[in-house]
Amino acid sequence: MIHDCNKTKMRADTCLPKRILCVQESIPCVLLQYMGIDSLKQDPATANANWDNVLQRLNSHPHEARTISGLSYPLNLALCNRVNPVPAVVVHTLIECYPVAFMEEDIGNACRNKHTRGETMRVLILRSSDLFSGKKEIFKRWDLDWIACNNNREAAKEILVHYNAANFYSLQDWKEIRPSNHTFWFSILMELGSPAVSKENIHEERILQFFILQGNYTNVKLILDTYPDLIETKICTEDKRNQLPLHTALSSENPNEYRSWHNRSQIVRLLLEYGIRKNVGGDDACGGLWTTDSHNDALGYAIESAINYPWVDSEREKSLHVCLQFAQASLYDRSCHSVDLTLPILHAAIGIVCADVFSSIIEKYGESILTEVDRNGSTALFQLIAVAGERPMKGYAATRNILKLRTKEFDRTINRAYGYLLDPILVVSEKIWNREKELFRIQPCLSCFDLVGKSRASTSIRLLD
Repeated sequence: MIHDCNKTKMRADTCLPKRILCVQESIPCVLLQYMGIDSLKQDPATANANWDNVLQRLNSHPHEARTISGLSYPLNLALCNRVNPVPAVVVHTLIECYPVAFMEEDIGNACRNKHTRGETMRVLILRSSDLFSGKKEIFKRWDLDWIACNNNREAAKEILVHYNAANFYSLQDWKEIRPSNHTFWFSILMELGSPAVSKENIHEERILQFFILQGNYTNVKLILDTYPDLIETKICTEDKRNQLPLHTALSSENPNEYRSWHNRSQIVRLLLEYGIRKNVGGDDACGGLWTTDSHNDALGYAIESAINYPWVDSEREKSLHVCLQFAQASLYDRSCHSVDLTLPILHAAIGIVCADVFSSIIEKYGESILTEVDRNGSTALFQLIAVAGERPMKGYAATRNILKLRTKEFDRTINRAYGYLLDPILVVSEKIWNREKELFRIQPCLSCFDLVGKSRASTSIRLLD
């Protein structure tokens, strides 16, 4: 039986991929040799290409753009070169000589190559709009992640300018990008002045609140530097109304992250500083700290989030700490630049929170915080006695007058201040009294004020000479 070799070969060829049917050459042509591809074993990423010779060869022998090396055309190989990135004019010429070689995978290869030039990316985008007009998406989200991971700002700008679908208009667009790449794309959009990062779109899509929950300090600061008025804009959620960005930072979690309050304390401090500058909530609102939404004020949210959380979360503790430090500074009408950020949490809570919250802070974070000292070397007990005795510290106004000006829903008055501040710390004061007794001489005596129906007793304090 005699076989027809030609017919057998034809039947076998019909099973080959379409691109392999074009040209099947085992020996590299001159064009590939100019590209540094001497054999099938040559890695195109490290090929030593001479692009001037490649361009001249394409002008004289355009058919060589159809040559297959392995499973790739010269265009595909050229876009992989990392040692000597292919110029845009060579890419354009390769596509012109053989458009079939341009495939969607080339877009991904260009994005993964951190050496891809901006003008090269522009050529690919413009030609892809002609060749892939029926496609819904040319750039996949992971392609954009590769651009950001490579920090290829030149290519990123060309994508945002010439491919509008890549702009992040909706909140869902941002959710599809890796959080670690948010700053890269947002900064470029701001630099280009894209409508996606306009003041109106940021407010409507709640992008500021999104970055707050993501813990993206850089983007939050960039938004507030560009649009300061957004610090006092309010939003409504499913269960709360009239929430400032500060309310969001102190009451909401990021459900998509293991650390739901990642980097939150830095952002809380930033929001308070900007809020004080913009006088959010009025003169006595401490940058929105005393401002109430439909449920609570911002400080109330900070207390609830820190004290009622079942585990110890350093970011929640730091956020409450920062809020108390700013609240303490507001009692003395100090600016946001004069806040003592070294003030321990118990020192900062004096005159701000009620006795129950004061006790809860000690119980939550341990009695060791009672031994913490301020910059003067004093514990909270030392400061408490000075406050309760109305002794001015560093020339500050008397506590009685301060608290009268700051009476709020916590009923912050001087008579209540003894019950709010003295009771919980006296429970554990014996633990540190040995340190303080050398500074004070205590003499019990009767007094006429009533501690909310409790025993009529007080302590008069006299400093040692």
